[in-house]
Amino acid sequence: MNSNLISRIKQSRVILFGELHGTKEIPKILLKLFRRLSKEYPFNLCLEIPSKYQRYINRFFDTGNEKYLLMIDFFNDKNQMDGRNSLEYYNLIKILYVLKDKINIYCIDVNKLKNQNDREKLMANNIMKILNSNKKTFVILGNIHASKNKISFNSLEIIPTGYILHNKLKDKIINILFVCENGSFLNIKEKKINEEYFKGFEKNFDYVYKIKKVTPCSFLFS
Repeated sequence: MNSNLISRIKQSRVILFGELHGTKEIPKILLKLFRRLSKEYPFNLCLEIPSKYQRYINRFFDTGNEKYLLMIDFFNDKNQMDGRNSLEYYNLIKILYVLKDKINIYCIDVNKLKNQNDREKLMANNIMKILNSNKKTFVILGNIHASKNKISFNSLEIIPTGYILHNKLKDKIINILFVCENGSFLNIKEKKINEEYFKGFEKNFDYVYKIKKVTPCSFLFS
């Protein structure tokens, strides 16, 4: 990431990353960033993983025993292949153990709800509960959830987590969109990058980070 974006990150209290689930590259880019920033200050990291798994994350960071990560069936469920549970994100958590004195990891998603906007509101509430100190907080979400504007799909109006947080936190928050220019990703099935995934979406973000090519993620069970 360029120095201007790093500088803006340092000035913000909350940073939302909007990703396309299911690539190898995005988790690796974020891991590199978190390692770099951990040398300067401690921070929170929120992941789009159901909050019911928080206890296993806590036990892993308390003990360093990987068996607790393996107990998170979110990463072992062959019917759950949307990319949030990729091997790359599993490894991100595992590797960040060495920075446990600098980084706290939180699971902020909720169980599947029929109403999309209820899910958005609950995720925003879970993130707000974490902002109880001067620690900077990073949040990794799918790009729709991280949008700072409302989004319309046919007759459905989505009020994203990012929109809710921007209205509460004002200039204390920024959101960054990962735009993948070429390659493939794995979300339920392998798909080729299509410019339609990002068309007109950049206006919903403060910054755009472009990745020239991405490849499909892996899974723990593959």
